[in-house]
Amino acid sequence: MAVYHLHNWSVTEGPPDPYRAPERNHKRLHGLREEDDQHVTTGPIVKIEGRNITTYSGSVYILGAIDPDYLVWIKENNIEYDPENPIRLKKES
Repeated sequence: MAVYHLHNWSVTEGPPDPYRAPERNHKRLHGLREEDDQHVTTGPIVKIEGRNITTYSGSVYILGAIDPDYLVWIKENNIEYDPENPIRLKKES
């Protein structure tokens, strides 16, 4: 299992799936991976434990500083932000 540190991160959606309702698209992380200074978009998020995020591939991303523009977007959209548990996904029914 690979472990990475991700800075200047945001949550994004993967490519649209024509067979899936838009609200059920998988969430992914986007940011700067500290280990190799590369901008990455991860695979789908499958597990969240505070600031440790596991993706479909099994990689774990430890979240550093959030992207300031993403934080502004969160606040503009009245989304509650908890720095200790910064990502919440809606449960699929």
